[in-house]
Amino acid sequence: MANAHDTPQKWSKFDTLWMLNLFGTAVGAGILFLPITAGEGGIWPMIIITLLESTRALLPTSS
Repeated sequence: MANAHDTPQKWSKFDTLWMLNLFGTAVGAGILFLPITAGEGGIWPMIIITLLESTRALLPTSS
């Protein structure tokens, strides 16, 4: 006998709104806690990490 767990559900508007809500929560937490973490370690470690990670992110995407 088939039940609700056997058939896959289609993606709905509720799923999209839920996903956007979770993404917004993650971005909001990052924006809130990033300056607090940077303040604890000082500005120089933040500048060094920004330079290292920005080049790491940009090099694979450049042509």
